[in-house]
Amino acid sequence: MLTRVDTSTDLERYVAAEGRDELVKQVRAKIDELGIQYIYYQFISVTGRIVGKGIPADYWEVTAEKGFQLVYGATANLAMNRHSQYLGYGPEAAELVVIPDPETFCQLRWDQRVARVYCVCFRNREEEEDAAAFLTGDCRGNLKRIHAEFQAKHGLQLRHGCEPEMMWLKKGPDGKPDVGEALDCLATDEVIQSALPGEMYRIFDQYKRDEWERFLATTTNWDMENYLDCLP
Repeated sequence: MLTRVDTSTDLERYVAAEGRDELVKQVRAKIDELGIQYIYYQFISVTGRIVGKGIPADYWEVTAEKGFQLVYGATANLAMNRHSQYLGYGPEAAELVVIPDPETFCQLRWDQRVARVYCVCFRNREEEEDAAAFLTGDCRGNLKRIHAEFQAKHGLQLRHGCEPEMMWLKKGPDGKPDVGEALDCLATDEVIQSALPGEMYRIFDQYKRDEWERFLATTTNWDMENYLDCLP
């Protein structure tokens, strides 16, 4: 007896979720009622910055179903390191797919012609591996899924979260400030890896190494003489 295999992707299942069609219709009703002309589709980068794309409200239904594409590097603010290299993803990377969460639709008070809606990010539909899968570099999407699992398991809600502390500066082999060892340890830390899965940790690691490289490049001799003894 043959068994049907579910070949749908994370993206397809997300769009086809029960009750979502009705939420999309409710948003259309709000758009018409409030006179919304423009919608800002936004998600959160790995540094907590709001990024996204503005699209005319006439395209709400199409965007709600198919989403839109944006460069992967948007999850890292399209930032470059000190060597003019993109953080997280190179220029050859494909584009992620962004799907809006209709329940987060809200009119902006300071410009009532505009609304915003939060989104979840997915890998490109044409990727050779994990096509249209949840993008692990999407911090809000990760939190949303982790929280849903937590609620299902414990019946509770998380009210706040923890952020890895960055005060790991020590003396390196050359006697100068160094943070590399601390970041290396995070690669094998189960708590950190569960909080920053997959691509998110890779981007986080690049960000922090570049951040410290920039910081150390601005450290003066006076700083070294007065504060170096404080380091373990």
